[in-house]
Amino acid sequence: MRVKNEDKVKLHYTYSVEGGREEVDLSTGKESIEFEVGNGAVIQGVEEAVIGMEQGEKKKITVSPEKAFGERKTELVQKAPINVLAGKSVSEGEFLEVSKGEDRLVKAQVKSFDEDSVILDLNHPLAGKTIEFEIEVADIKR
Repeated sequence: MRVKNEDKVKLHYTYSVEGGREEVDLSTGKESIEFEVGNGAVIQGVEEAVIGMEQGEKKKITVSPEKAFGERKTELVQKAPINVLAGKSVSEGEFLEVSKGEDRLVKAQVKSFDEDSVILDLNHPLAGKTIEFEIEVADIKR
C-alpha cells in the first residue's frame, strides 16, 4: 500500500539545516509524528515527499524554504515598547511567547533591547533555511 492524500501516516524523521552543519531533531527511536496527508499539519515539502511511499520505505529529501517555513521577512522584525515583556527578565537570543491579537500567541526571538524598547523577530527560527530530511514511513492507515 502506497501513501496517498487523506491517509494517516506515522513518520520517523531526522533533519538537519544548511547542509548538515546543524542537527536539529531526531525522532527515530522516539515517538513518530502522525498526520493526515493533505491537511497541512506538516510542512509542504515533507507532505509531498511521503505521497507514493510504502510502509517501511526510507527517503532522503531536501526541502527549500518555500516548501518549509518560508523565506525570512524583514517586516517580522519589529520594535516594541519594553512593557510587552511584562517585567520578564530576558536575554538576547532568547525565545518567548508574545501575544499577536486577542487569542493568539507566537514565538519571538529577542534580538536586542534597552530600557525603553525591545527588537523582536517573529520569523520562524527555520525561515529562509534549506532543510535536509531523512524520513521513514512507519505506518499507513486509510
